[in-house]
Amino acid sequence: MPLIIRQTLAERIRRLPEMRSFLDDFHKGTGVRVEFVGPLGHRDDAPPCGRLCAHVHGSAAGQRMCTRTVHKLLEQAQEHAASVNCDAGLLEVAVPLRAGGQTFGFLLFNGFFSARPGPLEINRLRHLLARLQLDCPRAELEALCADTALLPGERVDALCRLLGLAASHLVLSITDNLATPEEKLPALVSRACTLVKRSFTQKLTLAQVARRLRVSPEHLCRLFHHSTGLRFREYVARLRAEHARGKLLSTGQRIVDIAFAAGFQSLSQFNRSFKAIYGVTPQQLRSTSRVRVE
Repeated sequence: MPLIIRQTLAERIRRLPEMRSFLDDFHKGTGVRVEFVGPLGHRDDAPPCGRLCAHVHGSAAGQRMCTRTVHKLLEQAQEHAASVNCDAGLLEVAVPLRAGGQTFGFLLFNGFFSARPGPLEINRLRHLLARLQLDCPRAELEALCADTALLPGERVDALCRLLGLAASHLVLSITDNLATPEEKLPALVSRACTLVKRSFTQKLTLAQVARRLRVSPEHLCRLFHHSTGLRFREYVARLRAEHARGKLLSTGQRIVDIAFAAGFQSLSQFNRSFKAIYGVTPQQLRSTSRVRVE
C-alpha cells in the first residue's frame, strides 16, 4: 500500500472511537498514558509526560531533541516493539500497529526513568539543560527527577506484551473498514495512482487524469475518495510533500528550489501543505537534520 494512503488511514485510525476508548482504558488501568503516533511520527499536540519532560520542552532546542529521539525510536520499531532513552535519560517505548506486512502507526509511551538517577546522572542532566538554554538549579532539578515515575524493565516488558496484544486486536477490528490493501483498490484507482506517481512534479489536474483513463472527472473523484480516503488533490499534494521531504533530509538544496521541483506552485502553498501533512514546516524539519544547505 502506498505510504501516502497508509498515512491517511493512520489519521483516520487516530480518530476512531475504538482507539480513543482503548487509550483511555489503558491509562485508567495501568497509570501509563499511551498515544497513537502515525507511521511518519506525526503526533497530536499532547502535553509532555511529566514535569521533567515539560521542562525539556521549554526551549525549541529541547523540542528538537525530543523529535529526533522519537524518529530514532520509530525507525527501530517498524516490526517489533523497541525502546530508547532520550538524552535526558527518560525512557521512550513504541509498539507497532501492523497489518498485511505494513505499519500503520505506533502505540507510544514515554517520560519515565528505568532507574532513579544518581548524583552523576543529575550532573550530566544539568549540563544538558544548560546546552538547551534551560538552566535549572540543582535542587529544582532533583525535585523534577524525584517527581518522575520509575518504570523498571520487567514492567516495560509486560506493558509491551499488553500493547502488542491490544495492537493485534485493534488491527483486526479496524482494517476491514480502513486498511484496504493496495491489490484491493479498484483497478481504475490503481491506474490513476500510477499515472499520478509518474507525473506529480508537473502541473496535474483531475480532469487530465480522468481524460487519460476515459472516465468522467466526477466518477473518478468519487471513486478515488471512497477507496483511499483522500481527495485527488490531497493525494497529489502528499506525493509532492513526500518527495520534497526526501530532498530536505538528503540534499542541501534550497527549500524554495525543492518546493518548485516537487510541483508546488508557490512557497506558501508548499509550507501550508507540508505542515498539514507532517506537523512541522519544511524549515523546522531541515533544522533537525544535519544537511548543509548548498
